[in-house]
Amino acid sequence: MKKSKIMLAVLIGAACVFSISAAETEKAFKPTKDTWITNEKEAKPGSREHRSYGACKYLAIDTQYSGKKANILLEFDLNEIPKDAKMLSAFIVMGAKVKPSVGGAKAIEIRRLLKDDWKEGKQGDKKHRIKKAASWIASSYSVDGPVKWEKPGALGEKDSDAKGMVVISGDEINDLAADGVDVLDLVNAWNKDRSIQFGLLIRTTNKTINYLRWASTNAGDDKGPRLVVTYSK
Repeated sequence: MKKSKIMLAVLIGAACVFSISAAETEKAFKPTKDTWITNEKEAKPGSREHRSYGACKYLAIDTQYSGKKANILLEFDLNEIPKDAKMLSAFIVMGAKVKPSVGGAKAIEIRRLLKDDWKEGKQGDKKHRIKKAASWIASSYSVDGPVKWEKPGALGEKDSDAKGMVVISGDEINDLAADGVDVLDLVNAWNKDRSIQFGLLIRTTNKTINYLRWASTNAGDDKGPRLVVTYSK
């Protein structure tokens, strides 16, 4: 091949690479809903398993005394991503860490939520006694009573996907509030079936005491969680 034709081929190849690169889009999505739920028991005014924390300024996961647990629920609207897009990467990045924290989780599960009819609620840490929004027991409440999860904590087979979950070790937990954790497989699973919004359940698997908090969207100044997705059309 003549030198001129070789150079032309190289230029065409470079143009193709540039075209593919230019077609990539990266977007950081804020949650449309974020809350945490707990099965904590209290002497007064009673159990917190029906309480909502949707307006709280932090999100909590933990395992504590007397079997107390807390899980985080997040939901993102990704519908602006074209249905025929190819997902290239997806990372969940939590907000800044909030004190106090106790112990360290040995592992954290990140599951894809299979329900999107849960309600965030407007109650916070001080006003969470009204049974209106997502709690440990129910995804929402109606005049007829709680619309219960299949299993408390949103852990039933119809609540969240345990088979395709992402598990991160204790050593990787700091990545949640730094570069983020890879959840591309979960986003791809959602992209194959967009019948529901993209939601996540985050929980610790500890049997020993630990307590972790991150800023929620209610903390302001863009301190809350983000889902950073890169895709090509």
